[in-house]
Amino acid sequence: MSKCQCGLLEKQAADPRIPIAYNAESDSYSLELSKDFTVPDIYCLHCGGHDLRNRHHDYPLCRCGKLDQWAKNPALPVRFYFKQNTYHLFLKEHNRVMAIYFCPACGGGTGLLKKIDQMPRPEEKDMKDIMQRLRGLTTIEQVIQILGEPDKRHGPMTSPQQEKQIYGIKDTKQSLIYKFPAKSLMLYVCQYEDDTLGFSFSGIIEKKLSFLKKIKYYRYRIKKYLQRFNIILWQYAPDTPAEKLLCHHKISRKIIYAASFCMISSMSLLASAFIFDSEIEGMIAALLGIIGVLLFIPALFCWVWASEIEKTLKQRQHPLPARLSLEKSIPFWALQMMLWFAGLVILASILHKD
Repeated sequence: MSKCQCGLLEKQAADPRIPIAYNAESDSYSLELSKDFTVPDIYCLHCGGHDLRNRHHDYPLCRCGKLDQWAKNPALPVRFYFKQNTYHLFLKEHNRVMAIYFCPACGGGTGLLKKIDQMPRPEEKDMKDIMQRLRGLTTIEQVIQILGEPDKRHGPMTSPQQEKQIYGIKDTKQSLIYKFPAKSLMLYVCQYEDDTLGFSFSGIIEKKLSFLKKIKYYRYRIKKYLQRFNIILWQYAPDTPAEKLLCHHKISRKIIYAASFCMISSMSLLASAFIFDSEIEGMIAALLGIIGVLLFIPALFCWVWASEIEKTLKQRQHPLPARLSLEKSIPFWALQMMLWFAGLVILASILHKD
């Protein structure tokens, strides 16, 4: 059986940014994960040696466990994304991430292709109806005249000349995205560098999330947003000592607790100031509130930072004790905050009794 049916393995071997090499003597390809570790005679990461035109076929899943072993080794560029339950090849030098559809060691699927196949697909009739309206159009202006202003507009997008030669792709001057909720499809219109137009369709994914999943989703979005501003916090080398990670985790915990106690103290003193009409408590509450607000943004960064440290330690088989883990200590932390709030209110009521 051929180890690549789609032809992408040959193209990736010619791409200097991808660590795949061709061995003419054995007529095979190898994947260089590090200077000291190379996987010989690999399967294509995109097709696994299977004919992907038969999308209804159930491809065998990876059973060798190699991807899981590589992902647990921080020195190797294979990453497992828990949110998507998928594996990726992280090429840091070229700022590129490659999805791994099939295991390069055994050719078994990673489940990513099945996820894509399960995504909603537009009806053939609906696509034909739209293409009938666009028949004969050659410019973006004509498309807009027929369909109106797009929901989104992107571009231009350029690719390196070498990449264009290897993969046979073109630069995009601009792209238009039209949503048709009634037909449950999206239309993508691309204007290429030679002014030709390309049309493609996809289904619309309807996301219905429970309340808890919404909280997790927004927490994930905030985390990803904060990571855009990261300069050095998450760039730990694979040989960074665990003691240093634990020290940074301790610093982040202290900042989080300081911000929390300031905010809770401010709220409790503000409550007692309103109840007992005390100006002094109001001023102290305002001061603590200002300190808490100033610490709030650093505390957010520290929360994400500490979560990444915990994940790194877990990958190194050096998990934190439950009492130090942020996520596992949330119930205890919440109880502390409630007791602190109640204690300050009770103390204020005792003092005002006298």
